[in-house]
Amino acid sequence: MRRVLHGSQLALGSVIAVLAALTIIPTPALAAPQHSINGQPCLVDSPPAGSAMPTPFLKLPFRQRDGIGSTYDSQGWITSPDELAIDDEVNGDLHGANDLEFVNKPDYGYGLPILAAASGRAYYSYQYISGTWTDPVTGITHQVGMGAGLVVEIRHAKDQAGNPGWVTQYIHLSKVAPGIPYLQATAVDDPNDPIHPDWFPTGLIQDDDTLWNLGVPVTQGQVIGYMGDTGIGYDWKDNFNPVTGQVAPRNRAVLKPWDPPQLHFQLYRGRVNGVKQDIVDPFGLYAQVCPGEWKPLRPTTNPYTPLPGMVRAAPVTAWITHAGRPVYAG
Repeated sequence: MRRVLHGSQLALGSVIAVLAALTIIPTPALAAPQHSINGQPCLVDSPPAGSAMPTPFLKLPFRQRDGIGSTYDSQGWITSPDELAIDDEVNGDLHGANDLEFVNKPDYGYGLPILAAASGRAYYSYQYISGTWTDPVTGITHQVGMGAGLVVEIRHAKDQAGNPGWVTQYIHLSKVAPGIPYLQATAVDDPNDPIHPDWFPTGLIQDDDTLWNLGVPVTQGQVIGYMGDTGIGYDWKDNFNPVTGQVAPRNRAVLKPWDPPQLHFQLYRGRVNGVKQDIVDPFGLYAQVCPGEWKPLRPTTNPYTPLPGMVRAAPVTAWITHAGRPVYAG
């Protein structure tokens, strides 16, 4: 998902654990080569100021048998031209997460298990943000969902003074694995759809120690949910039950999302006053591109995935790697 859970947005309407102490290496990740258009450089391809990559501790949150030959990072830390019309991105908007898809699986792997990238303590909530988009060809205005849907968060280390623990988020799930506790969402008025409110994951905006205590232990490779497309509706909303935290299945052949099923994956280091800290690209590529330079499913120009299923990382990365490739968690 392209417009959810980025940096400080969580404090207003956006969301997206290395057990024990996690050693932080204050070495910046390698920046991708600078790009330009018409002789003018695009925005700098670089990690956020002051960010630091953790010692590698993550594994790709999928089963290897599902991911080999199919895992594709459809949008890492880049501006994606295929989405400019829908979500009003412009060159320079930073997508501070990785959208991982199974491009060679039926229906992009909808319903396949999502695994914990590392051990920690897990919980979940729900988010839906409504917007509108007017089709420039037909002139028809559509309601579009731009939220996280069902989102699991795993805290990988308890906060220490001045050193928040690392956190991973798993977004757009079709359902959450049993046993992971639900932190209730809050209804938000939607002027475009007054009968059905938007939802804000209020339960996630608590201090880190409280969230750590609310979570349940999960181990690296444990199933925490299933690939989905919640939160990204097109002229419809998820049938969300705010009491149970469940989303009822829908007829996906009729009610299609505006983006394919995917895992929007984000790594950050705790929050201060509700604002995410030290959001980093776990692949270490920070590969922003110019408008029109990158096309969907054109791996020759996607620095994250030279070939579907061949996801790669920079030398400085948060992923555990083998022969330069991130290792699968299951």
